[in-house]
Amino acid sequence: MTTQTATFGQIAAPGARMMVGLADGLIAGVDASKAGTKPEGVDCNTPVFVLGHLAVYPDMILQILGNPEAEVNERYETLFKHGVECNDDPNNEIYPPLAEVLERFKTRSELAIKAMEEADDDVLAQQNPNENMRERLPTVGAMVMFLVSAHTAFHLGQLSTWRRCMGLGSAM
Repeated sequence: MTTQTATFGQIAAPGARMMVGLADGLIAGVDASKAGTKPEGVDCNTPVFVLGHLAVYPDMILQILGNPEAEVNERYETLFKHGVECNDDPNNEIYPPLAEVLERFKTRSELAIKAMEEADDDVLAQQNPNENMRERLPTVGAMVMFLVSAHTAFHLGQLSTWRRCMGLGSAM
């Protein structure tokens, strides 16, 4: 019998890829021209905002893993970083198009997941460089795992809520 070992990143990668894939199902049936519109009477994040926000974090992951493929997109940072409010954009004048934010989320996420998958456990065991999150997520691995799983799932849940409010129903 052969014993195989796997790094933490290799163990976490399939679930992270599932999260990224879920975005496709949640976007199915969404009219791109309405993807920046808030439902009438409901203050929730829109698909363009959710995916734009999620597209910011893969490069944070790449940075904390020391990966040279990290490329901070200043426009996305300004529009979508933590703490920025989602604006109603019914005329599609504020945010990039849905196809662009979805593609950026997916391609940057795959780079980050691959980097996580290839990271040695000793890298993932290092202290989280983000001082604001260090008490709750003490290691690089804890921070990366949070970003590729719970953070992504939380925001994709917002997209699911938006779908329901817009009468699109369940994506499952």
